[in-house]
Amino acid sequence: MFRGVFVHVLDEKGRTSLPRDWRAELTGPEPPWLTADQYCLAIYPAEKFEASQRRLAAVAQTNEAGERLLHHTSRYAIRCPFDRQGRILIPAPHREYAHLDREITLTGRENHIQIWNPAKLAEEEEFVQENWRQLKRDSEAALKETKK
Repeated sequence: MFRGVFVHVLDEKGRTSLPRDWRAELTGPEPPWLTADQYCLAIYPAEKFEASQRRLAAVAQTNEAGERLLHHTSRYAIRCPFDRQGRILIPAPHREYAHLDREITLTGRENHIQIWNPAKLAEEEEFVQENWRQLKRDSEAALKETKK
């Protein structure tokens, strides 16, 4: 599980390190995947990304929104192995997509990691704070629906 928030930097080549615990969760027979997410980038363990893409591909067969998301995430999907120093490379097109400069914020999102431009993440945090009660009600209503 990926949880927490960490401030990191990108070096001049677009590389960054990840927290040790997160690297351990991403280390496996296959390297992790880097892809686009909403307003940010996401890193998934290989098996989680492949399962997510299979589910999205099934939805995309009959749903235009699913098709668009599948196209978008597939277009940006690349393997991101660790180098000897435990860093990953975030290629220029990915950095441009997420508006990443030198400082970045890494956030845990249960089954994946998000890589944010700090200013954009601050906007998202402000939205959540301003809409906390409504978001909580909507989440609780959705949970009740899944239990039916």
